[in-house]
Formats: sequence, structure tokens, C-alpha cells
Amino acid sequence: MTTPVASRTISLPDDLAGYIDDLTAAGHGDATTILRTALERMRDGAATSSSESLIGGGECGMLVRQRDWSATSLGPIDSWPAELRVTLANILNSPVAKVVMWGPEHIMLYNDSYRAVAGDRHPAALGSPVATAFPEVWDWNRGVLEAGFRGETVAYRDQPILFQRPDGPETLTLDLFYTPVYRPHAGVGGVLCTMVDNTGRVEAEHRLAASEAELRRITDAVPMLISYIDRDHVYRLANAQYEEWLGANPEAMIGRPVRDVLGDAVYQDRRPSFDRALAGESFTAQTVFPHRDGRARRAEFRYVPHIAADGAIPGIYVLGIDVEERAEREAAIGISNGRFRTAMDAVHGVLWTNSPDGRMIGEQPGWAALTGQSIDEYQNFGWADAIHPDDVASTIKAWTAAVLSKSMFVFEHRVRRHCGTWRTFAVRGLPMFDHAGEILEWVGVHTDITHQRAAEAALREQAEALARQVRHRERAEDQLRQLNETLEARVIREIDERRQAEAKLAQSQKMETVGKLTGGVAHDFNNLLQVVSGNLQLLGKNLAGNARAERWVENAMAGVSRGSKLAAQLLAFGRRQALEPKVVNVTRFVRGMDDMLRRAIGEGIEIETVVGGGLWNTFIDPAQIENALLNLAINARDAMEGQGKLTIELGNAHLDDSYAQGHDEVEAGQYVMLAVSDTGTGMSPEIIEKVFEPFFSTKSEGKGSGLGLSMVYGFVKQSGGHVKIYSEVGEGTTIKLYLPRDGERGRRGRRRCQPDLRRHRDRIGGRG
Repeated sequence: MTTPVASRTISLPDDLAGYIDDLTAAGHGDATTILRTALERMRDGAATSSSESLIGGGECGMLVRQRDWSATSLGPIDSWPAELRVTLANILNSPVAKVVMWGPEHIMLYNDSYRAVAGDRHPAALGSPVATAFPEVWDWNRGVLEAGFRGETVAYRDQPILFQRPDGPETLTLDLFYTPVYRPHAGVGGVLCTMVDNTGRVEAEHRLAASEAELRRITDAVPMLISYIDRDHVYRLANAQYEEWLGANPEAMIGRPVRDVLGDAVYQDRRPSFDRALAGESFTAQTVFPHRDGRARRAEFRYVPHIAADGAIPGIYVLGIDVEERAEREAAIGISNGRFRTAMDAVHGVLWTNSPDGRMIGEQPGWAALTGQSIDEYQNFGWADAIHPDDVASTIKAWTAAVLSKSMFVFEHRVRRHCGTWRTFAVRGLPMFDHAGEILEWVGVHTDITHQRAAEAALREQAEALARQVRHRERAEDQLRQLNETLEARVIREIDERRQAEAKLAQSQKMETVGKLTGGVAHDFNNLLQVVSGNLQLLGKNLAGNARAERWVENAMAGVSRGSKLAAQLLAFGRRQALEPKVVNVTRFVRGMDDMLRRAIGEGIEIETVVGGGLWNTFIDPAQIENALLNLAINARDAMEGQGKLTIELGNAHLDDSYAQGHDEVEAGQYVMLAVSDTGTGMSPEIIEKVFEPFFSTKSEGKGSGLGLSMVYGFVKQSGGHVKIYSEVGEGTTIKLYLPRDGERGRRGRRRCQPDLRRHRDRIGGRG
């Protein structure tokens, strides 16, 4: 039994109707067959989502598949044209940065490699129009996209593109290749851009060019010939001195063979040197080099191989200097030396010459014949090795004195002859001066006087040598003894003083820095609390009658109160709280706090108060000193764990200059001392160093804010006083507060008891 076939009339757009006509003409069947085949394939593939065909693609592929595109101009992903899906699949799985800009809105779809270009715009740029994602380059992209949608292929090499980044503008140098993506019978659907980031290469080229320019400037400034020759004996570098020497433009020499620049004769003369250096040897050689004045000049060349990282030698550096004048001077000196040696041979005695500083330099044939020393042995001060050991010290001393005073050297000493015997010589040396009065050299003569002074000289010189050695040894021993007695003590004392000074400076700087930071934070925090408090008060008025809301407001106000207390403690440590100092009799003040202290520390702790006679008044803020004493008592209670003895001691104190110099921010003078001692666990030196730092506490978490001692420290310092802590583990702790005496408040306290009003006014005026 056959199923009847329903007959329908279908209207198609002109482009689809034209496409079916093309398929019919190509032999793919009639229109009915083509439509049936297309519908069957659509039915068979309906179960497969178009998004599933976009496989891989890393992060960008995942974002494309997961996004709901129905709200965009592209529509649901299943409705995307096959050309877009195929292009996007290739983009997502490409290792090269690619982006397709699709449709009239130029919607951007790109791969993971493009994220470096997108920067902070990713992932927002994915699926956004180009003009929205990159407005700063839209003027550039508009023209390129218009050309692409006209079907044009556009390419740019090393194109600089400026992007605006969160940390400032960034310019990328890119190779850009724009290709239109066609849709059958629908023209260009989008433009595919493939890009290569050449920023690193271009920057490296710029640095290389700058380096080469700098090298050119340096070599041109050096007064010597500098060139670089490759393995083919071709100039690759020549500095400005070549123009001074040859009259040739150094730029014109680049790329030309050495033979063409210098001529065949000079090239053949230097070619072995080139080959020797290219074989890896560094050496110096002299040669005759043509000059622009028409005559050859003697020159000294240094050949240095250029050894690459892989060990290859691509070329050599050639450095040359003009030695013509030096050679002429050496020739003249050689003639003069010949005359001088002839004169020395004709003179009775041994002639010698020394440099201005007393060194024997150059050939000394007379001295060599006398002593048998070689030129290497008597060079510099080696001549002293031929002097009798007993005479060396006195000879050097007298010789040094003559050199320093530039005066005649007259002396006698014994010299060892080449045969090993000692002979006594009279020595006379004279300095030769130049026109400026400086010594050019010393000229001297050794005359043998052994026979004239043999007997007396032997006895006298032996006695003098012995006495000289004894004196020298005694002097050395005395110096050594004095040095041993004082050196170690001085070194230890200086090292200890330096360490103490460095430690004090570091601690002072740390506390000052922490104090400034803490004070600033507390001030700003207090301003914020004022704003919160004001708004809570207004809110409480508006919520009057609502018991539940009023309770919330009260809880919030309690938090504000606790925050204000914390801010006050921070301001105290930062020395920025506004104090109200008054003349206070500390004895009455402390006794008036007796009941408060006993309630605060409990009945398990015994309190003893020791008051010195004739106690001075102090100029201090009563509220702050009360708070400070209470803080110290509570800390002592915690250290004693509720059982022990608390001692409060009051007395007059005088801090002298030596104490003030050894402690930072302490001024010498009279103070009222308030000491609080406990019998608690005590503290180690490491804990003592940090005990006044804000938020530092030895108590367990949640049992202290770490601001108590910090507040005490800041308040006392702001009041012009001093804090000293004494503690040993297991022995208890004593904290002494030195409060300024009332009679000295004009010198110290008054200027310290006020906060920095200028900083407060600044904050009230707009920065608080």
C-alpha cells in the first residue's frame, strides 16, 4: 500500500532559486530532487548542534560554545552560515592570532592567540562590534573593513597600532593580513584578519640601530684607526680616523675589499696578519702604512678576532696607532744611549741611572758588570739585592730622603761583586731636572774605596749595623707592644659603639615611621567613624519607635565607640592626639586611683605604693596619665596571672647629658619618675625590642589589642617624657615613665603636648 504524497508550492528567495538553477545546470538533478536531498540531510543532521562542530579552540572555543548568541545580531549559533562556522573552526584551532569580523556590525570572533592583542578587553571583546571593543583604532579599522567588504585583500607589514591599556598606552607592531570571507550568492559575509606580533623584533632592531650609532660615535671619538674586516677581507666598519689618515670617506669604505682601499702592495703585506687573526690569535704587529701626505708612516696594529657564541670567527677587529714619532724618538734615544754607554766605559768607576722615583730601568752595563746581576734581577729596586744586608736599610732610607728632597745623594755601602766578594763603595748621585723643576732621571757613580777604609770601615760598619738592628728591633717591638695593648680594645669599643648606634638609629626610624603611619591611619579612621556616627544618629531619630531597629542602631553606635577608642589609642602612639596638660601632683593623683586599681587587678594581687620625699609636680594630661597607669597595671596583672605583687614607685629623677646621648629623643633635665613593677613572668630581650610596637602582644589571640603599651609610649613621648623598660624572664618587669617636671615644661613639654596642627588643618580642609 502506498502513502499518498502531499503536494506543496514553495516560494524561494531569488538567491536560493538561482542557486538551485545552478545546481540543476551542473547535473545534480531537478529542483524537486535537490530540495528533497537538502531536507533529508537537514533531518538527519538535526540532532547534531552546530556548536558541537566547533571542536577545541581553548578558552575562546569554550566561550563561543557556552554563550547564548540569540540576543546578538549573529542569532543562535545553530543558524550561523556554514562559511562562518568553518572559518571560526579554523580560527579557534590556529596557533596564529586570528579574528573574523562578521556582518554589518563587524562582530569579533577570535582565538586564544589573539588574547594578547585584546589585552584587558578580553573576554568582553569576544562577540562585540569592533567599534565598541576598540574605539581608539576604529578610524583605522573602518577603512580596512570597508575595503574587505568590497572584496579587497589588504596587507600591512610592521604596522604600529596604538592600544589604550589600563596602565597606559601601548604600541604593538603587527603584520596584518585582511581576507574577505565570501558567502555563496550573498557577497562578503565578513573579513578575516591574520596578524603576527613583531613588536619584540622591531624593538630589538631599534636597540641594535641605537647601539650601532653609539658604537660609531665612540669609535669616531677615539684617536686611533678602528675597523672591522670580515672573512672575505672586506671592510664592515671604519671610523673617522681613516679619513684623517687615508683621506678616504669611512662610509665609502664599507663593503669594499681591503685590496681596493689600500692597494695591492699594502694588502699583500697585511694579508698574513688577517689570516692569522681569523685563525683565532690576538697579537700586535708593526708595519708601514700609507698616509694622505704621500709618505708612508710606521704604525702599530692590534688584531683581535671576533669570536661568536658558537665559536665561529666571522671577522676581526683591527686597531692601529701612528708610531712614527715614537719610532723617531726611540732612534734618537738609542743614539744618545750609545754615547752615554761609551762615556760610562771611559769613566773610572761604575755609572748608573735611575728613574725619578729611584727605580733602576733599562740596561745598566756598568752595574751588571760589577754585580753580575741580569737586567731582570736589577730592574726597579732589584739593585738593592746586591747591597750588603747590613747596609740595605740605611741605603734605602738615605736614597728615599734624597729622592723626596730632590737633593744630591751621597752615601757609602758595601756591594757584592760578581765574584761574590763584598767591596765598599762611595756613592754619589745627582738628579737631572726638566724646565719645570721635575726630576727627569738620576745619574750616579759607585767608586770602590775598599782599600782606603778597609780596617776602620769594617769595625765601624759592624758596630753601626749591630746598633741599627737593635734600635730597629726595639722600635718594632715597642710599636708592636703598644699596638697590641690598644688595638684590640679600640676595635672592640668602636665596633660595639657602631652596632649600638646602628641599632638605635634603626629602632628610632622604625618607631618614627610606624608612628607616622599609625597616626595617619587613625586620623582617617576617626574621620570615617564621625561620618558613620552622624548617620547612625540621624537614622536613630528616623527609626524612633521601632524597637528592633533602635537596638541595631545602638549596637552599631557601640561599635563606633569601640572604634573611636581604638583610634584614640592609635593617635596616642602616633603622637597626634590633642593633649590637655595640667600641673599634676602625681602623689595625690596615684593615691586617688587606689580603689580603681584594686578593682581592675583583683584581690589576688598586692599593691604597694612607694613615694619619694619632696616629689615635684609634673606638667601632664591627667586623663592620659590615668589611662597609662591603668594600662600598665592591667598588663602587670595579666603577666602575674592574677597572683603576685604590684609596686608603684614615685620619685624625682635627673637624666644627665651622658644618659641623653645614649638614648634617642631624650633631653637632659629633671623628671618625675613613675615606675610600675610586677612579679610576673618577665620578657626576653627580643620581646622587649618590639613591646612598644602597635598591635604587638604576647597574649593569646582575642585577649588584647596590642595597643596598650603603644599608647603609653606615644603619650609619654608626645608629652616630652621618656619610657624605659627593665625585664628578665622569670624575674618580673619594671616600666619607668619619666614625666617632665612642671618647672621645665617651657623648655620641653609645651611644644610636644600639642599635635601637628598644620597636618590636622590639611586633613580638615579636604584630605581628612
